[in-house]
Amino acid sequence: MGQEIPVFLINLARRPDRLETMVGRLQGTPFERVDAIDGRELSSAQLAAYTGGNGEPEVSTSEAACALSHRKIWKRLLSENIASACIIEDDVLLSDDFPKLMKDDAWLPDEFDLIKLETMKVKVYLARDIVLQAEERELRFLNSFHGGTGAYVVSRSGAKALLKATESIEHPIDNLIFETARKRGAVEVMQVVPAPCMQDMLSQDGGSISDIAPDRSLEPVEEKPRGLKKILREGGRPIRQLADAGRRVANRRMVVPFS
Repeated sequence: MGQEIPVFLINLARRPDRLETMVGRLQGTPFERVDAIDGRELSSAQLAAYTGGNGEPEVSTSEAACALSHRKIWKRLLSENIASACIIEDDVLLSDDFPKLMKDDAWLPDEFDLIKLETMKVKVYLARDIVLQAEERELRFLNSFHGGTGAYVVSRSGAKALLKATESIEHPIDNLIFETARKRGAVEVMQVVPAPCMQDMLSQDGGSISDIAPDRSLEPVEEKPRGLKKILREGGRPIRQLADAGRRVANRRMVVPFS
């Protein structure tokens, strides 16, 4: 028997209705509400400072506020010496066994950076090898972009790496984590299959749109190459195609189910 995984719920002060909904979905799971940064209260000067201050910001106020809300919790993991924690937003559906997963951390690997708990119902690449098997759920390395920051478990070392990777918020937070930081090797990301969490907007009835980051995309944000970078990219196309073929052999491409 391990220890309980601390759960931090990001919730806007102006959305007590969502807090009430999440209390029901958590089914008695202990959690701490974290006051979300409100994009409506960020000035243009603050937004420019948070996103590097180079010309026009590349992210919206809601995207910047979402990133800052997550960074607030990562900082707490370091300052309070918390080994790992589950971070969820206030618009996620939770499986019936979510409380059981949070009650005992024995299913977590001894060392890890980041474990994605949610699915966005899009095709992703997952390593064929299983890292761990916990009853009907598997842990596999995530080897492609999988958007959303609705639910994940992060370790203290992962939080430290993510804080460094998001010092400048020039893209949406899920792109910074699951595309840029992952591809650069700053963090290793695992995926729980089936996923015990899913954003409300993906439910059969359409659910509700996130207030924390309503304009987040399911696709990674790609920087448009210019000049020499564009020439090099075009010249490297055959190499990328070969690498893609190798990735299909080493990975399973699938839609992570919610259960």
